[in-house]
Amino acid sequence: MSRFKLTLLTVLLVFAMPALAVQWQELNSEQKVVLKPFESRWSELPGDQQQRLQKAADRWLNMTPEQMDRTKERWKKWQSLDESEKQAVRERLQQFRELPEDQKQRIRKQFERFQSLPEYRREQLRKRWQEMSPEQRERVRERLRQNWQNKNTKR
Repeated sequence: MSRFKLTLLTVLLVFAMPALAVQWQELNSEQKVVLKPFESRWSELPGDQQQRLQKAADRWLNMTPEQMDRTKERWKKWQSLDESEKQAVRERLQQFRELPEDQKQRIRKQFERFQSLPEYRREQLRKRWQEMSPEQRERVRERLRQNWQNKNTKR
């Protein structure tokens, strides 16, 4: 790449960065209430993070009270994880994001099925899973993969 093109690209990127930024004054009053903990350092946050926080505030504002309670519980659970556990969750999330759309849909559907089970049954399944060795868990995963593949090849 020529020196001119590289310089031009750098300049464009530098000028594009502020376009991502969301000024505190641009937030509506409801967003400001939700994002109050970030106010003092808002201008120091990267623009993409400001945008993510703004979208998160909008999601929060559109939640039902039950959804808010579940979100608060999840946040408490996240806060209780140590850094290696958080990193493992981030890695699994990244792996999920990289899956083909049909696999993501299948996983979402299975999760919805799990969520629809009575609480006592979900707890039984969690306990059973936790008591399995890593080898047993992998066998279960493999069996589920094979069942899914067999189901899809019959279509």
